[in-house]
Amino acid sequence: MNNNRKYGEEVNHMKKKQRMVFALILSLALVFCFTLLASGQQKGAEKKADVDQKFVSEAASGGLFEVEAGKLAAERATKPEVKDFAQNMVDDHGKANQELKQIAASKNYNVPAAMNKKDRQDLEKLDKYSGADFDKHYMDMMVKDHKKDVAEFRKYSKEGKDPDLKAWASKKVSALEHHLTMAQDMNRTADTKAGAGGEKKAGAGAEKEKKTSDKTKK
Repeated sequence: MNNNRKYGEEVNHMKKKQRMVFALILSLALVFCFTLLASGQQKGAEKKADVDQKFVSEAASGGLFEVEAGKLAAERATKPEVKDFAQNMVDDHGKANQELKQIAASKNYNVPAAMNKKDRQDLEKLDKYSGADFDKHYMDMMVKDHKKDVAEFRKYSKEGKDPDLKAWASKKVSALEHHLTMAQDMNRTADTKAGAGGEKKAGAGAEKEKKTSDKTKK
């Protein structure tokens, strides 16, 4: 009888240990699953923040470049229409920069206070020109820069994660497209005038050569 009782106690003890081991394994499995879930959520949040922060940084740097290049062109450009365009860039992009700062501040995004390396180098390159060469290089730069801006803003407005930033980017696409159209039109006008001037000079040269040839024959 005692042996049976002792055996029963041992069996109960073994079952109790098995239940404890099973509970421990189950607890560890749950902890592991929750850790993986939390890690996945954190990585997703980090990826989301990376996409949005990258856009804020690039948009801020590009905006600063537009303002500083515009200020330089408003002073140094030789053509009135280039000066007017440059002042428009200072005003429009200056306003957009302030809007971006307000949205970014409310979402704790970091807004760079200075241009990135590429934009700074482009501004330094522009600063080396003067006269008609400055006008040409500034407008060429504006066409190239606004093509890039339109593409980046349009892409973020569709693929970005932050709804407020996406709405702002979408709203700015039309303004950037307008700037691009203005810059392209001014470049085409300048090229047409340059071509007409070249043809006029070539025609005058040919006429002068003809007169010289006629005099020689006489």
